[in-house]
Amino acid sequence: MAVQGIDTRSSIELLESLVITNDKNNYIYDMCASDRDSLLAAIQRQYWGDKIISTLKCSRCDEKFDLSFRLSELQEHISQDIKQWEAGGNLTAKNVSGENIRLPSAKDEITIGNRLNSENIKNYAEVLGFDLNDIDVISKNMERAAPILDLELNCSCSECGEEQLAHFDIQSFLLNKLLNEREGLFTEVHYLASIYNWSLNEILDMPRTMRKTMARMLD
Repeated sequence: MAVQGIDTRSSIELLESLVITNDKNNYIYDMCASDRDSLLAAIQRQYWGDKIISTLKCSRCDEKFDLSFRLSELQEHISQDIKQWEAGGNLTAKNVSGENIRLPSAKDEITIGNRLNSENIKNYAEVLGFDLNDIDVISKNMERAAPILDLELNCSCSECGEEQLAHFDIQSFLLNKLLNEREGLFTEVHYLASIYNWSLNEILDMPRTMRKTMARMLD
């Protein structure tokens, strides 16, 4: 119910409400995008499972087809044997001189703009302290040191066999999933409150699977 959008700020607010830590000073805001994506992926696995299933529309025949993959296997693939998926890791990237540079944090992204793109690359360079002439090398090092779950996947239409690309972004995918469940949540709350006279907080404090199972039984 607290999720209001699919942008970086929304993902940060969600993680702030879920992550328990002794460090209350901007812990989530200091994390880089790779660590945030790791936590979002963990939420996906815990509540919906490791397998991602999405329905796409073919660019050639306009028929719908399903794309499915395992999130953990995708993470393993893009991390390229660099096991840096734990939240709070000391991830670094290097410039052409071999010096470590700081990876952009959530605070940087909100201040400068959303994830690194051609329009705000100059501002990122100034904040992170590297020369624009080094951008190609630094971008590759950043991607290798701290890969994010935002990429194009190869897939083919099950109807006509057309090869095409499908974009997957764990932040948008997960937050959209939560937003899409909002109406169903209200229905479940209504059922349980009407029959058992439980309060809103009592119902929302129930484990998700228990709430859904009981609402289905009443329905």
